[in-house]
Amino acid sequence: MEDSVLQPQPSQTVHSRHGLADMVMQAFEQACDQHDVEVANHLLDALDLLAARLPARTKGAGADRKVVTNVAAHERMWRLRNSNPAKKMPR
Repeated sequence: MEDSVLQPQPSQTVHSRHGLADMVMQAFEQACDQHDVEVANHLLDALDLLAARLPARTKGAGADRKVVTNVAAHERMWRLRNSNPAKKMPR
């Protein structure tokens, strides 16, 4: 019985990942605003990991929004890397 109390329910797990992805995205945007390429790169990797963990059944407008958001994050990272040659990092 104690195990069931400690195990998150599937709906809680999906909600937690979405909330975490939103917080990581905010941190990524802040790192980009501060031109911190290294931190932004790690946060982008974390966003990719979180997106890969979303259940396959996640379809529709919500899933499309997440894909568009991740694509936009990769584009922003590309612009950040290419706007300041001194801070370029290999990917």
